[in-house]
Amino acid sequence: MQPQKTLKNKLSCLVITIFIVCLNFPLFSSVHISISNPDYTYYGVVPFKAYRYNLTDPHDPNTPYQLQASANMTLLSVVASEDNTNFVVYNLKTGKQISEGHLASMQNQYTLLPNGTFFKVVSDKIVSVLLIQYGSIPLSNVTNQPPHTFYTTVDGLYVGKKFVFMANEGSGGAANYMIIALEKSTVTITKEDNTVATISLDANAYKNYPFSAFRVYKIESTGNIMLQAGDIPGVGGDVHCFAVPCIEGGFVGKYFITKSITGYDERRDYGYRISATEDAKVTVYDLETKQVIKEYNVVGGVGIGIKPPGANAIFVQSDKPITLSLVHNGSIEQTHPLESGGFYGGPYAGYGEAVSFIGVRANEATELYLPVESLVEVYFFANQQTQVIIDDTTQTIDADNYFVYTIPGNHMIKSNKDIIVEINHWNGVPNFQGILFTGAIIPSIETVSINPTVTITHMGEGFPLMYIIIGSGVAAVAVIVGLLVMRRRSSKPS
Repeated sequence: MQPQKTLKNKLSCLVITIFIVCLNFPLFSSVHISISNPDYTYYGVVPFKAYRYNLTDPHDPNTPYQLQASANMTLLSVVASEDNTNFVVYNLKTGKQISEGHLASMQNQYTLLPNGTFFKVVSDKIVSVLLIQYGSIPLSNVTNQPPHTFYTTVDGLYVGKKFVFMANEGSGGAANYMIIALEKSTVTITKEDNTVATISLDANAYKNYPFSAFRVYKIESTGNIMLQAGDIPGVGGDVHCFAVPCIEGGFVGKYFITKSITGYDERRDYGYRISATEDAKVTVYDLETKQVIKEYNVVGGVGIGIKPPGANAIFVQSDKPITLSLVHNGSIEQTHPLESGGFYGGPYAGYGEAVSFIGVRANEATELYLPVESLVEVYFFANQQTQVIIDDTTQTIDADNYFVYTIPGNHMIKSNKDIIVEINHWNGVPNFQGILFTGAIIPSIETVSINPTVTITHMGEGFPLMYIIIGSGVAAVAVIVGLLVMRRRSSKPS
């Protein structure tokens, strides 16, 4: 009996030892991915106040507010466009790793982030990073609101010929994604299950296309295109705001294409905001008819809000560099939807917000408008020590750090290094209001100053004027096609 007891004691000691070892070194743990010198970096912060208070009676602004909705977590999606892509998500404040992934092409991985998390994604190859206000890992066959954003290409730009991304579409087969052709293009769309669709577009044309929620797609095009998600409400519905990248590259430029709507709510204080550091003459065209909708004189440092009527998509052209954003100014007043046959809310339910990301290029003056009746939080992220000038004040940001700014109004931003700026704003009433957003693409800080190589077809009067923008940012060629044709005809003998 003694040998059996000794054996039992030895086995018990062995089990306890293995248990202690497993507590410290999990038996099935994987080797952590280490990216000591990342090629690409993506910064952001999850909003702290992820909730919405609505009036008890949206017909009476004097009634108390009640909690309508709230969220505790936000979803971060990382999609690879190449095989053997490695990424790591860090808490920017603590430096601790949150998650990691090793992805194949068209593979997606989710990370849930609590409210108020400052994060950094580092990768050894360009990835598509989408921040979505969705509080869990999505199950199959679920739907969600589409993000309100422009997607980046496999080169990390907003203009290109190939996109690999995760879609996030609403229910009912709504086509909330717009494929914008800058050049004549044949576009091939491949879903993660290998189903394929093809569309053809002329230059300065677009197609609204329905994607499935939480599914990965690859878009390949023979010409340069852009990809925009989301919609703009008329009467009723929340206004989800976004910044519009310019065709030439970056967010400060002379040429823009974006969604619009045929009937804006004239009572609601929202619309596109044009900002400039110097006086500019801006012409807005209907992208479908190619006709001028209206011309605007923009005062430098002041800007102008516009609601271009009668168009589903617009081409915006300026003689000086400008920035363009869809903005909700913060008031909750709107046209009563029932007056238009609608069903949403009342005259005091006009909510709107923004969570959007832009790149500010080194030494490029960028005019930024922050809605004056809104609560505002703007985060400036730097990957190296950087001096940022906001109006007349200089702020130093250390590497892998940020600075937050909360003063509404017009501001001139200038930095000595490339930076990422996250712009969050939401209704200013009540003063304890929170923000519920849809989603936004986060660009890589390393691609902020890179320009696409693209041909821009001018929308001016007469014959089209074509500009070839080289990736270095130089407008290399301007060919007036009609003039050449006229000269050739005039040279023929009569």
